[in-house]
Amino acid sequence: MPRPALRARLRPTVAAVAVTAVLAALPALTRAAPEASAAAASPAASQAVAESPTDYCLEQCLDILPPGQNGHATFTDLLAFKALGVRPAHFSDTVKPYQDLVWNSQGISDAGLTSYFDDASFGVKPGDVASTVRPRSDVAIVRDKSRGIPHITGTTRAGTMFGAGYAGAQDRLFVMDVFRHLGRGQLTPFAGGAPANRQFEQEFWRTAPYTEADLQRQFDDADELYGADGVKMQQDIQAWVAGVNHYIDAVGIGYPGEYVALGLQWPTPHWKVTDVVATAAVVAGIFGTGGGSEVASTLALLEAQAKYGVAQGTKVWESFRSQNDPEANTTVHNGATFPYGTTGPNPAGRALPDRGSVTPEPEVIDQTVNKTAKKVGKSVPVPKRAESLRGIFDDGLFPESFGKKAMSNALLVSGAHTQSGRPIAVYGPQTGYFAPQLLLRQELQGPGVSSRGIAFAGLNFYTLIGRGPDYSWSATSAGQDITDTFAVPLCEPAGGTPTKASQYYVFRGRCVPIERLERHNEWYSSLGSSEPAGSYTLVALRTKYGIVTHRGTVGGKPVLFTKNRSTYGNEAGSALGFMQFNDPGQDQVGRRLPAGRGEHRVHVQLVLHRKELDRVLQLRRQPGSRERRRPEPAVLEQLRVEGLGPGHQPRLVHPARAAPAGREPGLLDQLEQQAGAGVLGVGRPMGLQRGLPEPAARRPDRGGHRQRPEVHPRQARRGDGGRGHGRPPR
Repeated sequence: MPRPALRARLRPTVAAVAVTAVLAALPALTRAAPEASAAAASPAASQAVAESPTDYCLEQCLDILPPGQNGHATFTDLLAFKALGVRPAHFSDTVKPYQDLVWNSQGISDAGLTSYFDDASFGVKPGDVASTVRPRSDVAIVRDKSRGIPHITGTTRAGTMFGAGYAGAQDRLFVMDVFRHLGRGQLTPFAGGAPANRQFEQEFWRTAPYTEADLQRQFDDADELYGADGVKMQQDIQAWVAGVNHYIDAVGIGYPGEYVALGLQWPTPHWKVTDVVATAAVVAGIFGTGGGSEVASTLALLEAQAKYGVAQGTKVWESFRSQNDPEANTTVHNGATFPYGTTGPNPAGRALPDRGSVTPEPEVIDQTVNKTAKKVGKSVPVPKRAESLRGIFDDGLFPESFGKKAMSNALLVSGAHTQSGRPIAVYGPQTGYFAPQLLLRQELQGPGVSSRGIAFAGLNFYTLIGRGPDYSWSATSAGQDITDTFAVPLCEPAGGTPTKASQYYVFRGRCVPIERLERHNEWYSSLGSSEPAGSYTLVALRTKYGIVTHRGTVGGKPVLFTKNRSTYGNEAGSALGFMQFNDPGQDQVGRRLPAGRGEHRVHVQLVLHRKELDRVLQLRRQPGSRERRRPEPAVLEQLRVEGLGPGHQPRLVHPARAAPAGREPGLLDQLEQQAGAGVLGVGRPMGLQRGLPEPAARRPDRGGHRQRPEVHPRQARRGDGGRGHGRPPR
């Protein structure tokens, strides 16, 4: 059948949903292996570039990532842009081909694809070498003239990772710094106290509040959780961190100009492995969450029942549920059914709060404003003739009105339905339109590593979406319900009567204290941020059942309502899967990522292999035994918010007595956020249910891929995203 026409969408507003992707299709092995394609402009450069590895793409794998590879601008560059509109090289050179495809997609031929996409073959073509840098003896970084993409070749694995850290810092150091501060709930001291910065700082703090010891423990536990692969991952991250720090030490006066605009000291502090974990927490907070809306859904149910009566109110509430929606579009035909995440007639546990009793847990305390306060310590003088940059961050790095929401997409066609008999893939993962881009393109070649594609700034020790020698993969946030809600009984250690204000809860028959995490932040005005100086303290209450979000009563008894995300406490765990995708020695066909103790997955990975299509599921796994140092699911004392089947009224069920025989009364199905905004005044409209089967029946959060506003380090709000396309030879 003819190759499907390639379709792309570009939002007319800059701060809209973005498409970022790397796409590839792999031809047959019967073709001869291509010649080495990396070449240098001089004998010295030629020696620095290793011969390209075996590459079955044969110039038929293509990608694009707007606005450009270069996300680095010195203070002088920022002034030049404000005065003359001049951008640094490769800062926005992929915007035009990306947007032009929108107007020329109809009738496009195979030969015409290269007008809109870049060749994603391994190596650098002769004559296209712009520079070759050796940050140390076992790695060479070759950048091409056409886009400035780094092609990193190491003679050792550690050298490859070191080069990835060095090149990533060259292209995205300021964005990386934003992420490591945001992941700790410390964005405002770094980037100023603009309302949008405070909003997103608070949002990520409630999603992933950690102490420094928590971050270090997640790195240290990798070898215990994943064995030899965990050790390799630790070594890779350490080598990558060393590469970042080498760049910080070597860049001299050419460091990013945002540090000057925000009055920040240079050099920025050296990176640590805990910064990588904090960055992973940010990515998980944006793209790796799902579920956890049970309290909002329950409140919507209670209000519906109060307004329309129990029976009719329940029907109103159920009309907004995503569970097996008969009106949803489906991809299963010929009479087949896909009963995903259904709720049985007798769920194991159910806790319905008393109407009017639920109150949110405060997250911000001790907020102050001091318009005359000055930063303690050495101040950074404002350069002369810099007034054009005043207030460039007044809207924050995460503008409050940023963007609409959308979902990632992918099109994979089996070789059984293509003219060539080889599979085709078009991947369109979504992150947002902004500049510099959250993602960067790269090629990694070294022992046990062979990939080209994209990676998040601050996490580019592996290619996260891209291709290997004869396979490719993409990722999407599947929206599975990986966040559980618990109603946890409160108690008093001396045996008194508990109240909603009690600071102890019941855990395995014991009355234990609630852990209190605090982050005190102070911010000051600067050239780039005019927000007056101020401060506040972020607070998170942590239990063995997750983070406290609300307090209330169930049947008159005081409880905490907590959220327990399955990946909380193991933010870096998904790196193992990406490490394996980067390794051409791994069997990429039909395999499932190994389940280690405490291992969790939150993304669906789509894999295209030269032999056939495969779909690798990376979904939440329930560990066979409880992980040490992790919040543990309630066993006996838990009162849980559960799904309600049609015709069943809310009632309180003790999970220890209601659990089916042979099944631990742990994490089962919960209520989702059911009500659409403007209907019951709670929640948000539901999107189409998009999920894949999991080991245990669960229900995805119907909202689909929920996007949050993304980084705008320079507020250069140009259309920004990416896409790619690959095809087999004709």
